[in-house]
Amino acid sequence: MGSSRLPGKTLMPLASSTLLGVLVQRIRCLPFPIVVATSVNSEDDKIETYSRELGVSVFRGDAQNVQSRFTALIDSERPANLIRLTADNPLVDGTRILETIDLLKSNWTSRSYFIPHSPKGLGFEIFASSLLKEAAAPHLASVDSQEHVTTLIRSKILRDVMIHADPFGNNSFHESLSFTIDTIEDYHQVLKLVDSIKVDSLTHEEIVQVTTDFLGL
Repeated sequence: MGSSRLPGKTLMPLASSTLLGVLVQRIRCLPFPIVVATSVNSEDDKIETYSRELGVSVFRGDAQNVQSRFTALIDSERPANLIRLTADNPLVDGTRILETIDLLKSNWTSRSYFIPHSPKGLGFEIFASSLLKEAAAPHLASVDSQEHVTTLIRSKILRDVMIHADPFGNNSFHESLSFTIDTIEDYHQVLKLVDSIKVDSLTHEEIVQVTTDFLGL
């Protein structure tokens, strides 16, 4: 809720739901626990209440150090791997995540990290929990990694990180497309798009195609 550019965006209306509600609906196909990791700040009590109404778990941690929120979640729940999503990217396709996991699982290790080549706002991260714990070591701490969580993993500062290639290639990538909601302008752009689609059911490829048609690209 504490976004500096668009405060309260997580619970802003979208497609008869909210940003968070749309995201949760689109990833319900995942056979894994869905956990909303929010802060301990009182302003995020609304997120906890709403998340529980959606039937998903909630974990609360440090407001400023988002990375520590995730490492505390790892310590509490002991997952071998995490799929990281953010509510400002509500159109991520859960089916695409499942397909990606299926294609990567034979080569996945405790040093693995993956982020797809997707238009901004349709991506996600999958990584081994042990990597994040290593990246969060006190001697590696930085403001950037505390905010963006996986910076050190992606920058290859850690040894022997296996960054997996996108099994879908770059076919759906279009640099002019963005589905992330950081500003009020982003929000209104996505609102216009979802007015013309069935946001709960459209796949990754269908969203990209509808958008390129909508924009005349």
